[in-house]
Amino acid sequence: MFTGIIEEVGRVYSINKSEDLLKIAIESNCVLKGSKIGDSISINGTCLTITSIDENLFTSDIVRETIEKTNLKYTKIGDQVNLERAMRADSRFDGHIVQGHIEGVGRVKSIQNDKESFIMKIEIPVELVSYCIHKGSIAINGTSLTIASVKENLIDIWIIPHTLSHTTFGAIKENDYVNIETDIIAKYIEKINKSNN
Repeated sequence: MFTGIIEEVGRVYSINKSEDLLKIAIESNCVLKGSKIGDSISINGTCLTITSIDENLFTSDIVRETIEKTNLKYTKIGDQVNLERAMRADSRFDGHIVQGHIEGVGRVKSIQNDKESFIMKIEIPVELVSYCIHKGSIAINGTSLTIASVKENLIDIWIIPHTLSHTTFGAIKENDYVNIETDIIAKYIEKINKSNN
């Protein structure tokens, strides 16, 4: 489990593709402290496993289903990615509950950026709209954010300067693809309601 509070922005060092597997190497510093092979790590919100560590590089393997469901299929060498280690049981719980199970890929439709605000309008898959509410939580590229508005399958996200400077959102552009994970609590409520009907 993760919190959606990004610890570090890493850089894609290498990518090796085969028919069913993508092996990605990430250059980082912070997230490798105390990490070991086999640990879970969130890369752009996708829960993956550290398969090797070499000084300031770690690798993760990405299977076909994950490739198809996430924006990692568009990743290129040199790209920045949001990184977060799995949450420790004895740590503070900031952000919100983030599983690292990407439900779909959204597309940045517009960006409003001025000195006081950074607002992204994101087109999300229609099937995820029912889990999005005004002022509700959502993870975008692994970052815990708050939904400012919902209109059809478009959501607005306001990003504060601190988040902008500590995540990949500082370099995001219109038409970029982003990983979407909606709030798990909404899905539990939906299941309970269906069971009671």
